[in-house]
Amino acid sequence: MEVYNEKILIVDSEIETRRLLDEQLTTAGYKTVLSTNGRDGLNSFFNENPDLVIIDILLPKFDGYEVCKNIRETSHIPILILTSVNNISNRVMGLDLGADDYLLKPYSPKELQARIRSLLRRSNNRIPTSKTKKLNTIQVGSVIIDMSTQVIFKNDLKIGDLIDCKKFLQRDMNCVPLGFQHGQTPYEDDVPIMLEFPNVKFNPVNKHFRGWGFICGSGDNFVTNMNKEIDSVEVFDMEAYSLAKVCHLYEIEFISFKYITDNVNGKSPDDWVTNCKNGAIKFKEEVLGELE
Repeated sequence: MEVYNEKILIVDSEIETRRLLDEQLTTAGYKTVLSTNGRDGLNSFFNENPDLVIIDILLPKFDGYEVCKNIRETSHIPILILTSVNNISNRVMGLDLGADDYLLKPYSPKELQARIRSLLRRSNNRIPTSKTKKLNTIQVGSVIIDMSTQVIFKNDLKIGDLIDCKKFLQRDMNCVPLGFQHGQTPYEDDVPIMLEFPNVKFNPVNKHFRGWGFICGSGDNFVTNMNKEIDSVEVFDMEAYSLAKVCHLYEIEFISFKYITDNVNGKSPDDWVTNCKNGAIKFKEEVLGELE
């Protein structure tokens, strides 16, 4: 028997709807995470790494469209809109913003679960646990994971590459010393979780430099739920989002150059000083003086 252990994020402002969905889906064998508004829904998405999202359109703080758009910018996870909003324009908008399915309230629990099973079957995120032990590598789109070493490569990136980043995602921060719960990352309502600076112009000297604006994820726990986070970002660090946030608040354009020193496997490189020197040399050769 195949075991999947799927986790479903439910984002709905109606107490009774959340209760019914939670009861129906947990009874069916799914794990659930509940959020009451769009802001908390996005936080739960990035912190909990669900396998599927069920979301209403009518939400406080961020509506369902905004949440759907933000999720789709960083992930291919299945999204099912479950709402009472019943007109063609809303359906088209939801699907165009990245939703995979659209179901109206009141709904049939059997139909909902059938749609969930269908979405999960089509999802690249699902790998049966009965099969993972037989695989040495897994490829999902441009991502290759060596399961024996937990080494991850995306877009053919490798140690020693120098890339530019124009999108910055706040991932997981350890804010327990500040009074937050484990796994809870604080955000500000007026600052997006994903910051983007598309107007920065950059013409690299080296024609082989791949300067197309990668996504950088900042946080503390880089190995936690790693298999779900890799679909969101190309590189990880601990500080870029904070710098991008300051620039965003003061309306300053920002670009970050990253020299890849190690893989996302929880092990820091022993030759850190050497890597820093190599990164500085490469930055001078390929980048310095080329920013407009």
